[in-house]
Amino acid sequence: MANVTTSALGVILFVFLPRMLTQTELGVLGAVTLSYTALQYVAQLGLSRSAQSLVSAATVEGADAAGRVISGIMWLTSGSAILLAIIAYLLAPTFSLLAIGNYDWAFAFRAGAVVVLANAVASNFEGLLQGIRDFALLAESRVVGQIFRIAVALILLFNGYGVIAVIAGLTLGQYGFVTIAIQFPVFLRRFRLVLPRLRELLAIVRYSLPLYGVTLLGVVTTYLDLFLLIAKGTTQQVGAYYVVINIAQAVSLMITQPFTGVVIPFMSKIEKEKGALEWAFKKATRYISFVIVPCVIGLASLSQALILILAGPKYLQVVLPVAVALFAYIPAAFAGLINSLLQARGKNTSILLNTIAGVTMEGVFGFFMIPLLGVIGAATCRLVLYLGWLGIGALQLKAIMTIRIDRRAFAQAMVASCAFLIIPLADAFWRHPIITLLSFVVATEVFLLTLKALRALNSEDIEVLTGAVPVRLSFLVRNSFVSSLTDWLAS
Repeated sequence: MANVTTSALGVILFVFLPRMLTQTELGVLGAVTLSYTALQYVAQLGLSRSAQSLVSAATVEGADAAGRVISGIMWLTSGSAILLAIIAYLLAPTFSLLAIGNYDWAFAFRAGAVVVLANAVASNFEGLLQGIRDFALLAESRVVGQIFRIAVALILLFNGYGVIAVIAGLTLGQYGFVTIAIQFPVFLRRFRLVLPRLRELLAIVRYSLPLYGVTLLGVVTTYLDLFLLIAKGTTQQVGAYYVVINIAQAVSLMITQPFTGVVIPFMSKIEKEKGALEWAFKKATRYISFVIVPCVIGLASLSQALILILAGPKYLQVVLPVAVALFAYIPAAFAGLINSLLQARGKNTSILLNTIAGVTMEGVFGFFMIPLLGVIGAATCRLVLYLGWLGIGALQLKAIMTIRIDRRAFAQAMVASCAFLIIPLADAFWRHPIITLLSFVVATEVFLLTLKALRALNSEDIEVLTGAVPVRLSFLVRNSFVSSLTDWLAS
């Protein structure tokens, strides 16, 4: 729930960026984001992932053992973060020349060096909080940090600081010094922090190395499209694609990721109750079909409206790239489900090979197509990546179990979701907010009528899907209108 809240708050800041920064400035911001993100993950040493399990295991032995592990992680984090921040500062002119083509924006890359320091430390602190299971403080610090980040960035933006305003917000807000200031006193109060021995530091590093490689590979999969566009395109194209990335990530963080996070535990629960993993997997594909597919197609059909609301009319040029980037989340959802099964079966090598193959396919496609297609080519890179993951992952999963996919549910969801094509068709003839709203209402009604006509949903589906809604949002599915609608769909 905290992730959804911070994502929603982040959208508030993003609404102002395309309107207050030029397209070139957005391109610079995208390049700076890529540089500090890559370096901060290098600085983390994989500890943001390993900290949770290391601290959890040490806590069983007692507070003193946990304190030694926490101290070791803090020393390693601080040292590597300072080192990488210094490197980022010294290389800022080089980064500016390579990414922008001149030295004019070296100051922005130097400011990004401070983000490397703050974000690397704050991210590893989050791993420590997960290790001591203080999830309340974790959620609280995320929300407070995000609010602080937005406030700082907006104040500086309205005072004309441009790109530096956004970087300052990142440095001080979520995953920044404010988050560190909230979290660090907790460790001081609950544990005795000591100067760790060299062998303890080496033991932590050895444990984290495998996760370190996986983390760095994850950075490549997330930002390869942006890197290729920076290398092959123009700063203005990077600025336009920055809009695409942020809209797509907002949808992912607020819709696809939370639902996938619910479906996977649900699948595990079914497996324990029924003892049939193939059947549980089929059920999971059914619910992904009925939620992710219509949500993605519906939002992709609303790409023009999303851009007008979030970025403004000058970015209507990226309507198609936004739609393509959103469509990519359909194969991404099924690929994530397959990866969770491979991980549950201990096939970590298969996941690694799957990821490498997907990245290779994305890289080859982007290398040749981005110079030709620009922003559309970069958006298609993500679609190629997820399709590669899905195809190769399915072959790997097929080698260890029988794959049962609810093809009927997927076909029904696709057919019903075609109703949302009414929206772009209406926009093509009458571009007006009222027309868009009316076409959305009509498309939603046609979608629901099609689901009813196809007899796609039953009472069990409704129970599972409504049960997947977080407790704090359960009031949305308990009111009389929604209850009547779900009863009608299942009847």
